[in-house]
Amino acid sequence: MSIPFYESKHGYAYDYAVSFYNGGSGFPPHLHRCFEIIASLSDGTTVKIDGTPYRLEKNDVAIIKPYQIHEIYDARPHFYYLFSSEIIPVISDDLINYELTSPVVKNVRGALGSLAVDFESANLPFKKGIIYTLASSFFDLIDYSKRTPRSKVKTVLQMIFEYVEENTDKACKMDDLSKKLGYAPSYLSRIFRSSVGMTYSDYVRKIKIAKACNYLMDKDEPVLETAARCGFNSLSSFNRAFRAVTGINPTEYRRQKAKKS
Repeated sequence: MSIPFYESKHGYAYDYAVSFYNGGSGFPPHLHRCFEIIASLSDGTTVKIDGTPYRLEKNDVAIIKPYQIHEIYDARPHFYYLFSSEIIPVISDDLINYELTSPVVKNVRGALGSLAVDFESANLPFKKGIIYTLASSFFDLIDYSKRTPRSKVKTVLQMIFEYVEENTDKACKMDDLSKKLGYAPSYLSRIFRSSVGMTYSDYVRKIKIAKACNYLMDKDEPVLETAARCGFNSLSSFNRAFRAVTGINPTEYRRQKAKKS
C-alpha cells in the first residue's frame, strides 16, 4: 500500500521541526504548510514536485517548499525533515520567494542517517543546526532572476488538501468542504480529480486509512477506537474502507506489522 503522510502534529507553530524515518513507503499527492526535506539513504526513490518527477540516488537531498503539491513513489529508505519557515529565517524567505534551478542536490556528503539520531529529543539549537545544514545545500540553487509566481502560494486545490489534513477525524464530506471554501461541490470535485487523478472521496479514504495505519502500530489501542479517531462511525465501515485500500483488515495489518518489528 502507498501510505500517505499524516502529521500527528501539524507543526505550523514557530520553530517547529520534526524528523521521520521511512523504510520504503510511498505517498499520494499531498501538501502542507511546512518545508519538507527528503534525505535519500539508497537509490531509487522518486519524488514528484508540482507534477515533475525527480529520481533520488543515495545521499541525494530534495526540498519541497510550503504548499507545493508532491508525492513519492518507487520509495526506498529515507528520512523526512519537516520544519516551519521560522526555524531557518536567514534563508527561508529566499527559498520561498525565488525559484530553484533544481529542487534536488546530488550526492550530499556526510552520513545523512546520523543526522536524525535523537532528533526528536534534541534541543532546539541542535535541530536548527541540522535543518540549516540540509537547507543551506540549496542556497546556491536559488535563481534570483525568477520570483515564485504568486499563484503558487495558495490555490483552491491547496485549500482542499489543507481541509482534509485538518479534518480527518471527521466525515470530510464534500458538502462540508463546499460550505467551508465557498465553492460549488461540482467545481471542487472537477478541479480535484483533474489535478490529482483520483476522486475527492477516494483521496479522503486513503488519507484516513493512512492515519489509521499509524494508530494501529499501538498494539494496545482497540480497533474500534482507531476507527473513531479516523472519522468512521462504525467498525464495519472502517473495515470495508481499510480492506479497500490495503487488501486486508485492520487486525491482520497489525498482526503483519508486529511480525516485522
